[in-house]
Amino acid sequence: MVAGGYDVLCRFVMRGFDALKALTRDDIRPFDRRRSGLLLGEAAALVLLRRERDAAGPRLGTLLGYGSASDAAHISAPDPEGQGLERAVRAALRAAGIGPDAVDFVSAHGTGTPLNDPIEAAVLRRVLGPRAPTVPVNSIKPSLGHTMGAAAVLEALMCLYAFRRGLIPPTLHLDEPDPACALDHVRGAARAARPRISLSTSLGFGGCNAALVLEGAP
Repeated sequence: MVAGGYDVLCRFVMRGFDALKALTRDDIRPFDRRRSGLLLGEAAALVLLRRERDAAGPRLGTLLGYGSASDAAHISAPDPEGQGLERAVRAALRAAGIGPDAVDFVSAHGTGTPLNDPIEAAVLRRVLGPRAPTVPVNSIKPSLGHTMGAAAVLEALMCLYAFRRGLIPPTLHLDEPDPACALDHVRGAARAARPRISLSTSLGFGGCNAALVLEGAP
């Protein structure tokens, strides 16, 4: 199965995000106390998924589990408690047959908006429990912009390449971490690490939440 997504920039979409006051005039700064919004990017990304029995030859990794949930709290704003995201993450871990203690790295949705980041950070702290301060977390949206339909695929690929190359990309422009978003943020420079099991989170308008659990290929 081929899975993926793309979005192209257009005035209609840009004006929609502007009307929602979601765009920033600054850099994208996920989890930073000075964050003020997102910027859109343009990309396309596709992956080829094969069943385990048909997966002969080289591969980037394995999709161990996935989960989705809707909180439908608001037409555009996330649920203040992040309940849908938490259900999606826990469902993905159950489907993968692992506990939070097996997660080596989190690719956060991390849009840099005032509302999203502390909610997502709180969910990750609840799910990861006592290990939350030691699990590396990043967002690549400051590097690429929010690529909308392509964002989750790009972030999943980044997780697998982080394992293959032994490097976790940093969250750019995260210079003044917000205490409300306290996690082990990868910032400043790439971190030498080989995260075998990664969790990737994605949030969308209308309360859509999704999570993937991925394993890098040896």
